[in-house]
Order: sequence, then C-alpha cells, then structure tokens
Amino acid sequence: MSTELDQRVLVFAPIGRDGPASAELLRSTKLATRVCASLAELVDELSAGVGAVVVAEEGLFAKDTAGLTQWVARQAAWSDLPFIVLTSHREQPAVAAWRRNLVAALRNVSLLERPIQPITLMSAVQSALRARRRNTRSAR
Repeated sequence: MSTELDQRVLVFAPIGRDGPASAELLRSTKLATRVCASLAELVDELSAGVGAVVVAEEGLFAKDTAGLTQWVARQAAWSDLPFIVLTSHREQPAVAAWRRNLVAALRNVSLLERPIQPITLMSAVQSALRARRRNTRSAR
C-alpha cells in the first residue's frame, strides 16, 4: 500500500537557491517535498519513505557518499529509487568519470543540466514517481 511518505520527494541541493526553489516548484504541484540540509539527513530520510530524490551534484561531488550508496544497495530489488541529479556544464574528465561512477552506484539516475526549465524538472519528477508507483504495485 502506497503512503504519502512513499510518494514524497526529497531535495538535497545545499548550495545556492536550487534546494528551496526546487521544493517550492514541486510543492506548487501538490507534491509532498522535504528539503534536506545535509547528506546525512538525506540518507536518514530515505528510510522514512520516499518516491524520488532531486539532488544537486555539488552536494555529492567529492563527498563521502558511502551511506547513500549503501542504502541504495540494500533497497529491495523492485524498489529502484529514482534519483534526479541536477548537473552543471562542467566537462572535465574527472567530473565525467565521477558522474559515470555516480550513475553506476545509484542505478536509477536521470541527469538534468542546469539551468533547467521548471516544466522539465516537474515532468522528470512526476515521471519518476509514476514509475515508482508501478514498481510498488507490481511488487505485491
């Protein structure tokens, strides 16, 4: 059975206005949204129930993401939590390699380059939540 917590969106964008602006946009479409102030808070909130995660790449780049990747590895096979990662224009080899590793570790990742149009973010999140609901129903 799906609960409101299972459909909420966690937002982790610790620098600038991406976090509050993304949350405000998602709330305007009646999506339950929580902004996480730290990576540790994000990982803690995952266990309470979540439908999708929006994260700015700078919140993860060069950080210890072991807790996050361990949570992803422990999730049920049907779960496949969707992560929407807001990226920058940076194309250095080290950033590209890091992104490839991130996609492999988080498994279900959509990369959206900023600046992002509001409709693009909204449609990506709504699509991720629909897929998550389908996965949840088929797991029963």
